[in-house]
Amino acid sequence: MEFQRWLIKQGKSDATAKKYSSVIFNNIKKWLPSYEIPNDLIEFMALKQQLDELEIYHERNIKGNNMYSSALKWYEEYLSNIDQSGMCFENLNQQVETKRLIKIRLAQNKFRKNVFDINQKCIVTGCELPQLLIASHIKPWAVSNPSEKIDGYNGLLLTPTYDKLFDQGLITFTENQALIYSSKLSKNVQVQLGLLSNINGILHEQHKTYLDYHHQYIFKS
Repeated sequence: MEFQRWLIKQGKSDATAKKYSSVIFNNIKKWLPSYEIPNDLIEFMALKQQLDELEIYHERNIKGNNMYSSALKWYEEYLSNIDQSGMCFENLNQQVETKRLIKIRLAQNKFRKNVFDINQKCIVTGCELPQLLIASHIKPWAVSNPSEKIDGYNGLLLTPTYDKLFDQGLITFTENQALIYSSKLSKNVQVQLGLLSNINGILHEQHKTYLDYHHQYIFKS
């Protein structure tokens, strides 16, 4: 892993570098099944705020003599060195913009976690590999109020193909556990994509209001 090699170059021992790398790439996943490894500073700062809300993080950090907080500190420095986005905090003209971006990313992280708390697999395929699952809003983020933005019942876990189809209104779901394809999506394309005809998960009563919105405003019947 690049991070582990970078730590060794900074003078960390092989053992310490391995432990810190394991925290970032393995341990956090045990506390946050929805976890995605942060690739830039904005994502990282949102992750730190999310972790700070977890009791288990603080408990393990104390027992581990601050190993977890140290790993996060070093990963932040690592990202600061490799970040190509131009979002380094000292270069931002407005601190308020940084806080706004972190707040948005934190809300997105909370939404993803809340969706995972309800179901841990793709509602169609049954895929359980987190890195392949997208927490897709049923009622789009842009038109949702603050509570709807992070409501786990306003989301479904979908693999990329089904996420794209759902977002484009080419598929939808009913509270009767049915998957419906739009007439805009030809049978030929359905076969080419190897699309399934049934869902492989459970829709709850709390999904209904959001699914009604999707049927009315998003789905291309």
